[in-house]
Amino acid sequence: MGATRDLGAARPWQRLTDPSDASLQWWWRRVVRAASEAPLPNLAFIENDAEQLAELEANLEHVSALLAEEGIEVPLLETLLADAFTVPEARVVGSGEVTLLPLHPPYGLRLARGTDIEALYSRLGRAVRGWMLEAERGGGVLIGFCLCPSLETWARISGWVGRGAPRDESRHAGRAGRAGVLFHLPRVMGLCAA
Repeated sequence: MGATRDLGAARPWQRLTDPSDASLQWWWRRVVRAASEAPLPNLAFIENDAEQLAELEANLEHVSALLAEEGIEVPLLETLLADAFTVPEARVVGSGEVTLLPLHPPYGLRLARGTDIEALYSRLGRAVRGWMLEAERGGGVLIGFCLCPSLETWARISGWVGRGAPRDESRHAGRAGRAGVLFHLPRVMGLCAA
């Protein structure tokens, strides 16, 4: 369950500064503009595969350098080798700062014969609720967001969180965020999807 599986398909990182690719240039300028308008949040990425995690870390290092070149303050980017269904021991969680915690379940893809994807969404929603409660106990604010390829998937996952009505926001909430809000990644900031 890792963020890099989508990244591996799109792999925009090494081509972001390629002047021959106009579509990626346009996408990157949008990311930079959004990051200039509001501070980027701290990010904690969870991946349960060490090889995928190393690939993700390389991608994050590259995109951090690109952001720094644009004069944008790079947030704390933390990677955790862990099961996404456990409460992470992340430095950015409970730190008093707003944290975005990316989740990447296999949206409708067949994991194995007989896999119940609905049960997976339910389990994921319960895990997110646990993270939120843990962050509140630590005095921090945890805002989770999902790498959702569709609003239908987003609605399924957020429905199991059970903390009121999660909102689909066009931008992250910054320091004014509150616990219990989920965000749909493509409308937050395009750092993990081309």
